[in-house]
Parts: sequence; structure tokens; C-alpha cells
Amino acid sequence: MFPIHEIDTSRRAADEQLGTKSKFWFFDEENRRYLFKAEDRGTGEDWGEKIVCELCKLLGVPHVHYELAAEYDGTHFLARGVVCETCAPPPTSLVLGNELLFALDSSYPRHDHRRYKVHAHTIATVADMMRRLYPPGLQYAPGLPLGIENALDIFTGYAMLDAWVANQDRHHENWGALWHEHLELAPTFDHGAALARNLTDAERLSRMIQRTGGGVLRLLLGRLVQRFIPECLAARPCSRMRRFGSLPDWCQMSPQHG
Repeated sequence: MFPIHEIDTSRRAADEQLGTKSKFWFFDEENRRYLFKAEDRGTGEDWGEKIVCELCKLLGVPHVHYELAAEYDGTHFLARGVVCETCAPPPTSLVLGNELLFALDSSYPRHDHRRYKVHAHTIATVADMMRRLYPPGLQYAPGLPLGIENALDIFTGYAMLDAWVANQDRHHENWGALWHEHLELAPTFDHGAALARNLTDAERLSRMIQRTGGGVLRLLLGRLVQRFIPECLAARPCSRMRRFGSLPDWCQMSPQHG
């Protein structure tokens, strides 16, 4: 259904250090910069990334476009994965959420190695930043739905997308802004942790029909938006299901989604 693009490892121009997966940058024939992200864990992150990309396209959600790919050394297969063109070609630069929030508040723990349980990563703090950003440019948002007018509206859509596809990875380094003449919200990116991609079909079916304790639905729902800590819980740990309550909080922040 989708083509698989073959990338020879000899085209590797630079390794990407951000994140935990094996990634490298390369240039195509037109000197456009692309990122190859290997799926070296055997958990289906490549097809998860591609499916969410296509869902974003159908919904009109500003997103980085991904294609399925495979890395080769000559004729020798090395790894499957995905490729995407950089969303920040020079002179544009990508500023990640942790750096943006640090610019607002110098006490923000931008280098917190946990990334996932950063209590300062609150809905109110992120919403405050969104109000300072321009919405994505026409390249990523050529026709937004009626009533979606600003960066906060669009980012609320990102959170709703996470809830729909069970994306568990919206930490403070998985959103950002593009900087050139001004700061604008970056398109959503990195959805490889979505769609229960690390489970087999049999496991998904079994857990979906479990009744005791809610099965995998309770587990996934608890992880969807827990990367943002509701303001009232920022000072103490909270359960996964209470963190899921942050989705209505997002909708209150952005009345267009109410």
C-alpha cells in the first residue's frame, strides 16, 4: 500500500543524538535534508509512525510527513524504519519544548533526564507558551477547520490526536516551535509510540476485551496525556487515570474544542 524507500548507509551525513532510537541525516538528489529513523526494537514503531501520519493528513492536523524506509549497505539489508524531511531547513531552526519553557522560566528543568515525569511540564505552562507562538505556516496548515485560529487551538488538537491514537510520548522534547523571523508552532512529530505498536495482534485483542481492571485500555488511557501534569497535581505524583483528566483541561484552555 505504501512504498518503502531504500536508503543506502553510505548517504549518512550526520548522526542525530536526540532521542533513544538510531537516527541519521542524509541529503536527497535535490539537496534536501532527511532523517532516517530506524525501527531497531522490533516493536512496530515504523508502521505506527506512518499510520498516524496518514491520519493527520486526513484530519488536516499540521504534521511532519513520514514514509516507510529501509536502510541498506549495498544490497545487504540493515534495518527498517521511516524517513522524513526536516521541518527546519536553514535558516529556520527547531526549538524544542523544554528550551521554550526554560526561556519563559529559568527554573524550568530543561535537562531533566526523566522527561516523562517533569512536574513543571504543566498544562497551564504549556498553554502560556502556546499563546506566545504563531500558528504553523501554510506549508503545514494550508486549510485549518473553521474556528481553529491560533497555536493553542492547534496544540489542543495535538493532544486530542494523542488521545485518539494512544500516543504515549508527548514529553517536553516531542513538541516545539520553528524559529526564523518569528516563533511558530512546529508541526506534530514523533508518533512511533502510538497504536499499541509493541503488542501482537493476539495481545491487543485479549487486552481490549479484558474486564478486570480495564485491561490495556486503562493502561493506555493513563499514558495518553500524562506527559502534561494538571496544575493541581504538579507538586505531587498522581495516578495514570487522574493524569488522563488533563485532556478536558486542555479543552477548557482552548474553547474551540469544548
